[in-house]
Amino acid sequence: MSESKDFVIEMDGVGKTYKIHPSNLSRVLEAFGLLGGPAKRFLPPPSDFLALDSINLSIRRGERLGIVGANGAGKSTLLKLIVGNLQPTFGQIAVHGEVQALMTTGAGFHPEFTGRQNSEASLAQLGMTRKAIAEAMKEIIEFTELEEFMDQAFKTYSAGMQARLTFATATAIKPEIVIIDEILGAGDGYFISKSTERIDTLVRESGATVLLVSHDLQTVQKFCDRAIWMDRGRVRLQGPTLEVVKQYALWLRGRTEN
Repeated sequence: MSESKDFVIEMDGVGKTYKIHPSNLSRVLEAFGLLGGPAKRFLPPPSDFLALDSINLSIRRGERLGIVGANGAGKSTLLKLIVGNLQPTFGQIAVHGEVQALMTTGAGFHPEFTGRQNSEASLAQLGMTRKAIAEAMKEIIEFTELEEFMDQAFKTYSAGMQARLTFATATAIKPEIVIIDEILGAGDGYFISKSTERIDTLVRESGATVLLVSHDLQTVQKFCDRAIWMDRGRVRLQGPTLEVVKQYALWLRGRTEN
């Protein structure tokens, strides 16, 4: 692992293996430690699935990294390792900085609470004072343009409105590392443009590092200065965004034609 302070995320030979059980019964028996012994006679053993295989990746402070790949390529597993929701099966991972992850639209927001209540509660959980929350809420409302809806239940919001509020709240604290997983796909071009400007400000003013996962290749090109293409748990290609996106798009086209 590198000793350089320039890198906020470092992965050295990181891999993640999941157990695939042949049935729910097999899963339950393992949870209670009963999968061995007599159970072997009538239940096939679980198999191993290698979701990530020997990932070597270094991400610099202030970098905007796009992550592309087909479903099942290992993108979500990679993000969960960085966030700390999962531990690697092998290899080493080091994350230097506070991570704010937007893994799904409305993550952490209660559907019955209003938009205002959800935002304020989220900011309080992140350690903001009442005064800081009040200032942040003004900025959040201005960015989202949801003032007339802020006191409506979050469940009544459209997917685009939920995405705007979730994104604005998460980026109000100037996190060191921001992970965005497909949430921008719920917004329109106007929202994506505003979000791009907001990310630019975060990077410029606080040196935040941004990881963006998206199937929308145009969004990746707009947001990111470097990209990686993941395929079957490995990094197939990494480099300048335009080059990686171009090669991935060609691969997708060939896959569709075949």
